[in-house]
Amino acid sequence: MAGDVQIIAAAPTGWRANRHPITPLNVAQGEYMIATKATTEIICHRGIMEFCGVKINAPTVILTDSTAAVMLADSNTNSKRMKHIATRLAFLREQIAAKTIMMFHISNKGQIADIFTKPLPPASFHVLRGYLLGPL
Repeated sequence: MAGDVQIIAAAPTGWRANRHPITPLNVAQGEYMIATKATTEIICHRGIMEFCGVKINAPTVILTDSTAAVMLADSNTNSKRMKHIATRLAFLREQIAAKTIMMFHISNKGQIADIFTKPLPPASFHVLRGYLLGPL
C-alpha cells in the first residue's frame, strides 16, 4: 500500500491510499513512486493557489520515511536496477532543481500517511490523528 496526504495551511486538502501500479523492488522505489504522484498533486495545488493570488516562493516539502528515496532524489547517479522508474527519477529531480519541492526524511513514527495505509495500534493512531487533524 502507498499513501500520501497533502496539507495546506495546517489543514488536510487531499489524501490517497492505494496499491502501486507496478510492484516496487525495494522500499525506496515504492516511496519514489508515491512521491511522484504527490508531486503532480503539489504542482496542481500550487497552480490553483497562484491563480487565486497566493504567491508561493518556497518549495513544498515532501516528507518520506525512506532515507534511500531522499538520497536518490538528491544525487545525479542512476542505477541499472532503477531503469523502470527512470522517468519518475528524472521528474522529481527536475522539480527539486526548480525549487518546486524538497524531500526530507522523517521518522516513521511521524509519518501521517501511515494512518491510511497500515493497521496501527491505538496509541500510534491517536498520535497521527492529532498531527493530521489537530487536537480534538
